[in-house]
Amino acid sequence: MYFCMGLTEPDSGTNTLEVRSFASADGNGWRLNGRKIWITGVPEADKMLVVARTKKIEDVERKTDGLSMFMIDVKREGLTHAAIEKLGTNTLASSNVYFENVRIEGSELIGTLHRGWNELLDVLNTERIVTTAGCVASGRLATRLGVEYAKERKVFRGTPIGAYQGIQFPLAQAHAELECARLMNYKAATLHDQGKPFGSEANTAKLIASQAASTLIERAMQTMGGMGFARESHLERLWRDARLFRFAPVSEEMILNFIAQHDLGLPRSY
Repeated sequence: MYFCMGLTEPDSGTNTLEVRSFASADGNGWRLNGRKIWITGVPEADKMLVVARTKKIEDVERKTDGLSMFMIDVKREGLTHAAIEKLGTNTLASSNVYFENVRIEGSELIGTLHRGWNELLDVLNTERIVTTAGCVASGRLATRLGVEYAKERKVFRGTPIGAYQGIQFPLAQAHAELECARLMNYKAATLHDQGKPFGSEANTAKLIASQAASTLIERAMQTMGGMGFARESHLERLWRDARLFRFAPVSEEMILNFIAQHDLGLPRSY
């Protein structure tokens, strides 16, 4: 069975507390209306974890109140979706999703009614761990491709270009950063398994891994020159795909906001 998560909306984006999809009480369940955007894997999914308001934002004292999560069937009356044409990550579709009076049963509530915010954070921080693992793998593949080429390619005096520090140093720097992100991700996963807070570790790992992977792919492509632009090298695909993870599933700027506020104790900036 496959699952997807319906969170992001056109008018809220990173500001999850401003979601407008609304599930109104209906007997022992709810009726859901609203729209989601950039939802991954909808056509392949059997179930969708939907984040919606069960109290309107203007009716709560704190914005974190009134959010609830539901697990519903993707193939359900009133739920439609359409794929978004995009630059990369084409292994799975990204879709607009529309809810028109979708019936939700009482048993499909996940977690606590009106109190889903903190429970949602556990889901999102776990997503950071998965994203980081993918970035690390992409960076390692790019490193291998670039290094193998640099060892074999000879241009001047019969010396492999991998002997030149102009080739070595950028790859080595980004590789070191990627390895640090990998270890921080292990720490985040360990803390998660132990039932301890892991938000700082998961966010830090994602920030550094996405940046290091992007740098490694870029440098590997530069190392290979024209061949790095050829589809047969795989780097052009990695290059397109990796760009997404600098701003999704959470942007670099929002991670830095989190680190500044929660780890450094600085005033909230947004």
